[in-house]
Amino acid sequence: MKSNYLIVFSIILIIIGATFWVVYLHNPDNTKVIPKVQYTCPMHPQIMSDKPGSCPICGMELVPINNEDVKERDNKKEHEHAMPEGYAAITLSKKQAAMLGIRYETVGIKEIIKEIVTSATIVSNEEKTFKINIKVSGWVEKLYVNQTGQYLKKGSPLFAIYSPELYAGTLEYISIINSIEQLGADEKISDVLVNLKKATRDKLKLYGLIDKQIDEIEKTKQSQRLIQIFAPYSGYVIEKNIYEGQKVMPDDTLMTIIDLSTVWALADIYQPDLPYVKVGMPALFKIPYWENKEYKGIVQFIYPFVNEQTRTVKVRVVLHNNGMELKPGLYAELLLRYSAGKHIAVSDQSVFKTGEKNYVFMKMDDGVLMPKEVVLGISGSNGYYAVLRGIKKGDVIVSPANFLIDSESQLKAYFSNVAESHQH
Repeated sequence: MKSNYLIVFSIILIIIGATFWVVYLHNPDNTKVIPKVQYTCPMHPQIMSDKPGSCPICGMELVPINNEDVKERDNKKEHEHAMPEGYAAITLSKKQAAMLGIRYETVGIKEIIKEIVTSATIVSNEEKTFKINIKVSGWVEKLYVNQTGQYLKKGSPLFAIYSPELYAGTLEYISIINSIEQLGADEKISDVLVNLKKATRDKLKLYGLIDKQIDEIEKTKQSQRLIQIFAPYSGYVIEKNIYEGQKVMPDDTLMTIIDLSTVWALADIYQPDLPYVKVGMPALFKIPYWENKEYKGIVQFIYPFVNEQTRTVKVRVVLHNNGMELKPGLYAELLLRYSAGKHIAVSDQSVFKTGEKNYVFMKMDDGVLMPKEVVLGISGSNGYYAVLRGIKKGDVIVSPANFLIDSESQLKAYFSNVAESHQH
């Protein structure tokens, strides 16, 4: 009887155990699933791992992905946008964006400033270069300019010459003056003599005499054997072909004088910059090794020929040289600044260049960063590109764009649809 109870009790235990195994252990719906923890790199979110470790790109410690990151990652397809073929949007959590230090800029209207910096050489102003000669023949008996480089003021004496023609011209002028005084009562003769006096005076001026000398001859009624010739211009003597005792002829160039109160700066402008250089635009000549001294001028002339060896065009700038510090042959830096007007513009650091096309990363309403192709216009020296097509005023874009693309692995992750992450 006792053995029968043991058999019944054993059968009951077997039934209870089988029921527990079937209901609780064998049924996966009643089994508690422990989610698997994944890790990522804060700087390279495409790096994924199921265990702690270091980032293979930057060496930073991997951090666990929280539920918010997992949810955003799983729902990535819900945020798809139309984009160029072969390119993908970037989805980053707020935490990842903050850790990457991503900054944004709003597309707006900016003035595009173009600056051209090139080297320039100071040369003398050809418009202020003068050749000194005389209109009569004679002999130089006294020379007041004895060396090249000497500075002359307008009206200072150059030399004294004995010229039979010039001497005869002064005697003729004195004779006419005496005749006017003696025959002044006859009105007809007086008019003829007055006209003759004017013609003789003009002839003396053509010979090289100045009004002061002719007035002195008229006042004293005396002619000097030696006649002084005065400088008609101010400047430096850069060439002297005259000596005391020398016979000079009307076609002789006796000396060359250059006025350096204004000088030219000749600069070479490369072909891509030529459209922005205009006659009359302001220019700045800077001398870095002279405490950054600056001289203001304007573009006076653009030469009509291209240098076939350097592919440059010469530009001439006129500079004021009141202090006479700018000497011909001086070499320094020329700055030309030009406004290309106001345009829809983005900073140059927000543009990602692939070589063939240009992109910006535009922030969408849902936080996704989507690459947008843009057509760029003129590049300003103030750090902005004019945008012709692709985005509009008020769009929000990432700046700088290249901060997102700092390795070959990220380039593939952000711009390729082939692989979205690496599992370790």
